[in-house]
Formats: sequence, C-alpha cells, structure tokens
Amino acid sequence: MLNTLNKNVNVMEALNTLNIKYQGHPNSKGWLSIICVFHQDKDYGNASVNVNSGVISCYKCGVTKHISTLLKERGSNYTYTPPQVTTPNKPEVKKSSIDSSMTYRFIHKEIDNPEDFYYLKQRGFTKEFCKEFKIVRSFTDPYSDYFAYCIQDTNKNIKCVEFRKLMQFEYLQTYYDSHDITYEQLSEDFKECCKNNNIHISDYKLYKGNEIIVDRVLFYLLDKKVKYESGSFVKNTIFNIDHLNYDEPLYLTEGIGSIPKLWDKVSKNCSCTFGSQISDAQLEYLKKFKEVYVIPDNDLAGLKMVLKLRDSGVKLTVININVEDTDENFVSEILLTNNYCTVEEYLSKSILKYNKTLF
Repeated sequence: MLNTLNKNVNVMEALNTLNIKYQGHPNSKGWLSIICVFHQDKDYGNASVNVNSGVISCYKCGVTKHISTLLKERGSNYTYTPPQVTTPNKPEVKKSSIDSSMTYRFIHKEIDNPEDFYYLKQRGFTKEFCKEFKIVRSFTDPYSDYFAYCIQDTNKNIKCVEFRKLMQFEYLQTYYDSHDITYEQLSEDFKECCKNNNIHISDYKLYKGNEIIVDRVLFYLLDKKVKYESGSFVKNTIFNIDHLNYDEPLYLTEGIGSIPKLWDKVSKNCSCTFGSQISDAQLEYLKKFKEVYVIPDNDLAGLKMVLKLRDSGVKLTVININVEDTDENFVSEILLTNNYCTVEEYLSKSILKYNKTLF
C-alpha cells in the first residue's frame, strides 16, 4: 500500500503520492506535462495530466486513464477530489488547412512520425502523405486512438471524415505482452478468446455475458475497424475526387490503407471507394475515367467489387496480385504488366475459389 490514511487529495497531491514526475505549470486548458507511468518513458512531452478532470493521457503509448483509477490500482487509500469548476472549459477545435470551411469536430493531434504506429508504417504512410491529406490522430470518444482524414467533394459540397483504427497492433501487444507471434495470429487469438468468453460490445458498452465491464483495451480491440460521423455522405463520392484527372487511368482500391504506396510510387491519380460495396453515386464518377485499374483485395469481397464494376460499364482493367498492401512487394507487383488482365481473365482465375459462396 502507498498509504494507510484515508485522505482526499487533488491532482497535484495525487502525483506526489504516486511519485509521478511533472514539469512546469498547467497550460490554459489544464494540461500538465508528466513522465508517463504506463511505459518506460524518460522524456517530458509524451504524456500529460489534466489538473481539472484528473485524466492522464500519453500520446506515445496511447494509454488514457483517470488518476483515481491509478490511485486505486496502486493500493492507495487516498481519494481524488475533483476541483469545483463553475464554467467548464470547452475543448479546442482545430481547423484543417485542407479547406478553410472544413472543421474537425473532435480533439486531435497531427501525426508527426507515421513510423511510430504499426498500421501506418506497414502501409507506407509517410509524413508527406499525412500532411497532404491532413491525417490526424483522434482523442475524442468514440473515435479515441483512431486516425482520421478529410473526405471532400467540392462539386457535391461533401465534407466529412473517416476514422480508422490506428493502434490495434499496439493494443494487442499490450493485451498479450508478447512480441513472438505475428499480428495476424494475435488478432485471431484475441477474437477467439473473446468469443469463448462471451465478450462483446453493444451501444458502445463492453459486456462480458450480461455484465458491463470497464476495460479500455478490450473495448478498443472489439470496436469497429472503421467509423463515420452520423449522417456521413462518404458513399456519395470517392477519395481525393477534387484532385483526380479523368483523362488518365485511375488506380482504384477498396480502402485508404492501400493508397499511400500507390500515391508515392505509382500514380497520384489514385483513389478508394471506402469499402468493397460500391454505390451508384460512386459508379457515376468511375464511368468518367479514361480507364480504371482496380486492385481488388484477394478475397470474396474483392471479387464482388470487380463484378459490380463490370456490370456497371466502367472501363476496367484488373491488377491481379496476391500480396497485401502491407507486403514489401506490393508496389513491384502492381508495376508488373503481366499482372494486368481483363475482367474475364480475372474471373476465370478467381471465381472457382468462391463458386459455393458467391451466389
């Protein structure tokens, strides 16, 4: 036990009780720089505590926890008492420079080094790419520890945001405390574990059986991979439509995860449809291109995407590769001309694998 006395304390007293090092004074929003207690941290600037709310958050390891929870976990009888605030501070809302009228309605931070995050590093997100498309990390629930980017269509006056999981690999490694097995194995093991223990999410609450449980790591790992704000018009457009050239071939993928390597190494005229299910509005855009080079995922959803494009009359060529966008050969396989084929050639090779489930 840290202390045998039962005493109410404020944040500063709690920091001293927990031997958490801090530096300077709280900023105008109440955030005070500390040395993170959730990972082996040596530098100020990675983590901070809000002296008004008692929330501790680390940008480096991604852990967020209330100081009262930390006191309890450390066996302290000290009780955190929040300050009396008559007018609560409103969180700062930053504007994205992608468009003066585009405002992020959530607390966020620019991603200065994409290689700090497994998902971004594996898919070739560069600092230049993140800056170009204003990719940020969100800290507002229910999008905490997701990365977000603007989806803009000037012609249709669409301005919305897609959120994708940023730290699934890191959370899985935290959950298992292991680096000896692959990310795919971790994912499958985790899903199986949750299924066997009847753990699930409903209405943004985490349940084990019929009881609500509080576990941020489990909640994050079971939550949706992709999220949109309420009333999103994302399926009425395609990625980066304002900067695409209809007179050049368009390289098309399902999701943004495949875009950075294409944009950097193959062609700036690349886009995605935010999933394999293509809407009629998206098809109207795709029909305008001189030619569409579609790169389907190597699964049933990818096959159905190609069939949808074929039946719509899009001028289509399939780049048929077996590697994922995380593979180091992803770009070289795309550049090989013998991987380009007609829809009929692609279907003749692929449809046999899925003939029992396709129709």
